[in-house]
Amino acid sequence: MTALGVWLALLGCEPSPLVFPDPAELPESSEPPALLVGFASGDEVRGLRDWERERVPELRALFAHYVYGVAPEEALVEVTELAQTPLPEGTLRLLEVSFGPDGLPPLRLALFLPAGPGPHPVLLGPNKCGLHSVAEFDELPLPTGFVESSCEGGATEDGRGSRASYWSLDAALDAGIAVATWHQSDLDPDDASDAGALDGIQAELTVDVPNDERWGAIAAWAWGNRRALDALELQADVDASRVAVFGHSRRGKTALWTAALDDRVAAVVAHQSGTGGATLSRSYAGESVAAINLLFPHWFNDVFPAFAERETTLPVDQHQLLALVAPRPLLVTDGADDTWADPSGALRAVELANPAWELYGVDGLVVDGQGAPTTDGTLAWSLREGGHEVRLEDWQTWIAFLQRNGW
Repeated sequence: MTALGVWLALLGCEPSPLVFPDPAELPESSEPPALLVGFASGDEVRGLRDWERERVPELRALFAHYVYGVAPEEALVEVTELAQTPLPEGTLRLLEVSFGPDGLPPLRLALFLPAGPGPHPVLLGPNKCGLHSVAEFDELPLPTGFVESSCEGGATEDGRGSRASYWSLDAALDAGIAVATWHQSDLDPDDASDAGALDGIQAELTVDVPNDERWGAIAAWAWGNRRALDALELQADVDASRVAVFGHSRRGKTALWTAALDDRVAAVVAHQSGTGGATLSRSYAGESVAAINLLFPHWFNDVFPAFAERETTLPVDQHQLLALVAPRPLLVTDGADDTWADPSGALRAVELANPAWELYGVDGLVVDGQGAPTTDGTLAWSLREGGHEVRLEDWQTWIAFLQRNGW
């Protein structure tokens, strides 16, 4: 099989004439690349058939090659329940998700279920500091691997519940929505000091893709989200047809890439996801491609850094990533003071992605009488006051959006 065939087979795509020019050979364009024009063919997308059969596989392959890297598609998943604890507002179940081949670290998934009979819809996403940081329950284990230095209390009892203010579990459970989370570093350490190393699942799962041996942490975490979704499909009290992936900052980037690859994801919430997430790379008000690859070289593959200070040569931009979520509900949220995440660049990406929803004949981005975006459509952008953090009001915004879309 050709190098192209390997890429497209790994992404579940049909063979196409797509080739991947070296970054130095790509033409410049100050404007974001057209959403509904093929990269390889230059032909316009004339309808839903063209979009789904040609443009979607092409965009997935382009993002994988130039930005995130290619991860394996599937794994054999086994789920073991480690603990079950009644809560005042529901039930906590601790699951261990293991996958072949031998040697892969397991994913420990905390599933907070609402009271009452299921099956329940779910908000799914990784956490930054460990399961023990999400809530003050002894059943949530301490991390056994890498923990960021910014995590209060680290991997000790002092860190138990330290991030509870970021996890408004009661708000979700009261709305009848379950929450499932796992520690991102369980699968791939969020360690910028060892960016070139193949560690975590990458050390055990290799992908035979020419000229790109390393898939980034965001691709690894998206792989973890997909394995968590595999596990949730096996739970009788979970409605696997209503699983929304969500995340803040780098985890928002992860949520978007997860949904772009996996049609089982029913909705997406990307909060302050910035560069490499919802914000256009060709928007220069916040973090640049150069800066993000300098500070976080492990997040992306080994091709993306070639576009540092050369964003105008990128053959893709983030509005196309957002469009890969269509026609599913997608909410992008930002903070007015979070200039590094460039809210205006995210809004512009949402606006440019809207034609993908229009292809499906659904109400995508809905604006008010002054032309400002609202959260009434299937595609939405919302701005609140404040900086780069998660608050109760953010959860309330997310939950309200999901409820308007059938959660």
